[in-house]
Amino acid sequence: MIPEAAILLAAMALARAEGAPLPVGAPPEAEEALPAQPKGADLDLLDESRRTAQRVERIRGLRFAGVPPAVRAGDAPRREAASRRVAAACPASRLAARGRAWADLGFGGVEAPRRFLDALAGDLQGIGFDASGPRVLVDASLLSAEDFAPKEGSDSASSLLLATGVRPDEPALAHVLMHALQLSRTGSDPMSGTIDATLAASAWAEGEANLVAVLYLFEGLGIQSEVLAHALDPGQLLGGTLLPASLDVLPGVEGPLLDFVFREGYAQAASAYRAGGFKALDRGVAARRTTRDVLHGDRAPLVPAPIPEPTAPAGRVLADRDSLGEEGIVVLVSSLTGKDNLGLMAGDGWAGDALFRYEIEGTAADREGVTVWETRWITADEAADFEYGIERSLTSRFPGVALAPASPGERRMVAGGRSFRLSRKGQQVTLRICSEVADSTKVPRAPKRTPIWQKQSKSK
Repeated sequence: MIPEAAILLAAMALARAEGAPLPVGAPPEAEEALPAQPKGADLDLLDESRRTAQRVERIRGLRFAGVPPAVRAGDAPRREAASRRVAAACPASRLAARGRAWADLGFGGVEAPRRFLDALAGDLQGIGFDASGPRVLVDASLLSAEDFAPKEGSDSASSLLLATGVRPDEPALAHVLMHALQLSRTGSDPMSGTIDATLAASAWAEGEANLVAVLYLFEGLGIQSEVLAHALDPGQLLGGTLLPASLDVLPGVEGPLLDFVFREGYAQAASAYRAGGFKALDRGVAARRTTRDVLHGDRAPLVPAPIPEPTAPAGRVLADRDSLGEEGIVVLVSSLTGKDNLGLMAGDGWAGDALFRYEIEGTAADREGVTVWETRWITADEAADFEYGIERSLTSRFPGVALAPASPGERRMVAGGRSFRLSRKGQQVTLRICSEVADSTKVPRAPKRTPIWQKQSKSK
C-alpha cells in the first residue's frame, strides 16, 4: 500500500493555484473517432478531446457512440447552451408557477427554481456540454497551448504534468465528456422532472462525472484506491475546478441544493464504487431515484407513496406539480429556522410528497394562486415531526404570529397577506396556502381541467 504521505504529497501537487486547500485530514506538516472537424477548429483541442475520451472509455468501461467535438466558446455561448437545457427540462410558464409555489412555502423566492437550474446546467467554470450539438464548449483560457508540455521552474501546471502526466484542465474535460457518455447511455437529461427527481438524478450524474475525473487524475500515480478511501472533497483538487464556481456563493436555498448535487453526489458515487466498482454505482443510479434514497444508502430503496391530484380550486387549473423530497424538506426547514438538526428531523421518514400549484388560467396571478403541499410519512410520529418542523418554519418567517385551531386536526394562521392551513391525519400532513379572500370564500369545487403545460405541449 502506498504511504499516506505519498497521497498527500501528490494531492499537494494538484493544487492549481497557490494556497489551495489541502485534503481533509492532512497533517499540519503537509502543507472511436472524431466527427468531421469544423472549419477553423482548434485542432489541438480536438485531438486532446479525442485522447481524453479514449481514457474515459477505458476508465468507465463504456464506449461513446461518437465523441462530441470540443470547440472554443466564450461565456455567452455557454450560457445560451445552459439556458436551452433549462428550457427543455422545464417550460418557462411551469417554472414560473413552481417559483410562486416555492415562494409561498418560503423555499427561496420566485426566481429560486430558475437560479438553481441555471447553476446546475452551467456545470463547471469555463467548460460545458451542449447536448443540442452535441459538443463540448471550452473557454480559451482552458487547455491552452501553454500547458501542453512542462516548463522549467515551479509552475503548478508543469508540476502536475510532470507528476501525473495530466494537464490541469484534463480532469474537467473528462467530467464533461462523462456527461456526454451518460446522455448517450440513458437518452434523458437528469434535470427533467420534479426538484426531488432532479436532485437525485443530478447527484448521481455529477458524482459519477467527478469520480471518473478523480480516477483519471490519479491513475498515473497508481493511487486511485487510496485517494478514494480518504473521501476527498473534489473541490480540494485542482483549485476547485471540478465544482461550479457559484457553488459556495449562491444565495438562499439554491446553494445548499447545488451542494447536495455535487458534494453529496460525489460522496455517494465514491462510496458505491468502493463497495463494488462501477457495477455497484450503476445499481445505485437505477434503484435510488429520490433524495431520500441518495441520502440513506444504508436503507432499502423506497417506492414513494402515490399522491392523487386534489380537485382544483374553482376558477383555477393546475400550473405545476413538484416534489421537494427529503433533501428539499431538510433545506426548507433548516434555512427558515436556522437549525440544521430540526431540518434533518423534519425530513426523516419521508415517504412521498407532491407540491401542487393552481392558478387562474392565462394569468400569472401569484396572489390569487393556491399552493397545496401533500406529504406522506412512514409513521405517524414522523408525520408529527414534519408538522412541527413546518410550524417552526412558519413562526420563524412570521414572528409574533401563531397557528390557531381552525377545525378538527387543522390549524390556521394569516401572515403576509396569505392564509396558511396546516393539518395532519395519521401519516399525512397537508399545507394549503392561498389569499385571505380565497380562503374565506366558500365556492363549489371546479371540474378537473387539463394542466396548463399539457395544453401548451399539445398546441406545439
